Amino acid sequence: MTKAIKELDLRIFEFGDLGLLQKCVRYFVGADLFGAYEKSATVKSPEAKAPQTRLVRTASMISPDEVLKELSMWELERRTNLFKHHWKTPYWLHDGVAKMKWVAFEDNVYTRHPFISADANEARIAESETPPVETVEFLGQRRKCSWSTCPVDGETDELGWQYSTDFVVGNTGWLPYCGSVSFVRRRCWQPSFYTDAEEIGKIRDRAPTTILQNKAPSGAKTPIFEKLLGEISLDLLGASLEKDDWKDPDSLMSFYWQEMGASQLEISDWSDGESFVSVVKGKVRTIEMRTPVPPAPMCPKETRVQSTWHVVILPDKVLLESVTMSLDVPCGTNFNVIACDTFTVQGGKLKMLRTCGVEWLQSTWLKSMVEQNVPPQLTAVAERMSQVVTRWWDKVGSKLEQPVP
Repeated sequence: MTKAIKELDLRIFEFGDLGLLQKCVRYFVGADLFGAYEKSATVKSPEAKAPQTRLVRTASMISPDEVLKELSMWELERRTNLFKHHWKTPYWLHDGVAKMKWVAFEDNVYTRHPFISADANEARIAESETPPVETVEFLGQRRKCSWSTCPVDGETDELGWQYSTDFVVGNTGWLPYCGSVSFVRRRCWQPSFYTDAEEIGKIRDRAPTTILQNKAPSGAKTPIFEKLLGEISLDLLGASLEKDDWKDPDSLMSFYWQEMGASQLEISDWSDGESFVSVVKGKVRTIEMRTPVPPAPMCPKETRVQSTWHVVILPDKVLLESVTMSLDVPCGTNFNVIACDTFTVQGGKLKMLRTCGVEWLQSTWLKSMVEQNVPPQLTAVAERMSQVVTRWWDKVGSKLEQPVP
C-alpha cells in the first residue's frame, strides 16, 4: 500500500560536488542520476479508460565530456635555445609547479594534478613522455586509464601543442604554431577509462587511417597524382619510413630532404597515433625546418615550416602523410596543406597515388587563390617524390634485406 508523502526534507551539500557526482554517474553508469521529468503529449492506452499523460525523463544538462575536461592533464615544456626548436621540462626558478611537466589547470592557475600522489618521484614524472598515470582510484574502483591529446578551442598544432612567450595565465596569447619568440609550449591530455584491453582494441580499430579523412574529407577521394614506379619492395619502403632516424643518409626521407632543399631540420620522436589530437592509426611526429619557396608574388625565397608527418603500415599498403604550415608566406598561418601518398603493389610494381586537401584555420581573402594553387604545386612535389623513391631504391633499398614479418 502506497502512503502519500506530505513532507520532503532535502539537504543539498556542496553544489559543485553534487554536479561532479552527477556527471560521473552519467559517464560511467550511462544513467542520469539527477534528471528531471517533464510531461509528454497525452496518449490513449487500450487498457486505460481515460487518456494518460506520461512523464519523460529529460537529458542531463551537463555532458560527460565536461567530466573528462576537469580531469585533463597539461604537459608543459620550455624551449632551450632561441635558434633551435629543442624543448625540455621547464627548468627556470620561477617555473614552480611547472617543473613537474605534468600539471592540472584550475582557475587559470597551474597546480599539482590530483591523480599524482604527494609522495611521487617528481624527477621521474618529469621524464615521462605521456601522462604518468596508468590506473586511478575513481568512483570506488581501480580503473585503467589511457590518455590522448585534445584540442584547446581549436588553437593547437596537429599534435595538440600551443606556443607562447611564457606560461601566461588564461587562454590568451597562445598560438597554434611556434613563433620566433615562442619560449614555452603546452599540451592538454584527456583521460579515457576502460574496463579491459579488448575495449581499447576496438577503439584502435575504429581510428581513421589518414589525417586527411578528418581534416579535409572532400579532398580525400580526389587523386592529383598516380604513377607506377617499378619493381620496388613495399615492405622495405615501409621499414625505411618507420625508421627513427630520418636524417640517416640511407633512409628514404633523407633522400627527400636533399631533393627538396630542406635545412635546419628539427625532428621529434615518434608518437602513437592514438595520442594525436584527431586519433589515427599508425605513428606521427613533428618536423620544423626551412624550405625554398617556389617563385610567387609577395613570397620570400624560403620559409620556416612546421609540419606533422604520419606513417601507417598495412598488409597491402603504406601511407605517408604530411600536414604542413608555412610560417613566412602571406597568410601562411591561416591554413594547413595536407598531402597523402598511398603506396601499393599493382602487377608486381610499386604504385604511388597522392591525394591532398587544405585545412582552413582562419578565413582570408586569398582563400580561392590558395585552393587553386595548392593542387598543382603538390602534384609537382609528388613527381619529385616518385623520383626520390626510385633513386633511393636504386642506391640503397635494393641492397637491403627483407624485414622479418
